[in-house]
Amino acid sequence: MVKTREQSLSDLAHRVELLIAKREEINQEISTLNKSDVAFSGCWIVRYRAKGKGGAYWYYKWQSGSPIFVTKNGNKSCHQYIGKAGSPAFLKAVEMMKNRTKNRSVKPGASYTRARTQ
Repeated sequence: MVKTREQSLSDLAHRVELLIAKREEINQEISTLNKSDVAFSGCWIVRYRAKGKGGAYWYYKWQSGSPIFVTKNGNKSCHQYIGKAGSPAFLKAVEMMKNRTKNRSVKPGASYTRARTQ
């Protein structure tokens, strides 16, 4: 079937509307990510096994290659205690890592889109 000029323009207009909607969705996601807590660049979550009176258990902490975490006495450290799996601090740390990953994956596309539309 051969498309008429009106059909081609209608298809083009529909595709443009879809692209605009997707761009707004990405911009909304970027806005949400900018308001949320994001893990520091260059740090990660590490699982450790410790032995106590009740036996061995696992705990988690932030780890980085350089001292970026401030301790209670004001010194800087390369690690910061998070807690056990499932604790509120652990869940927040995982959320921060997820936000950092999303932030990295979404922002390059956003800057490309902005550069092309200006």
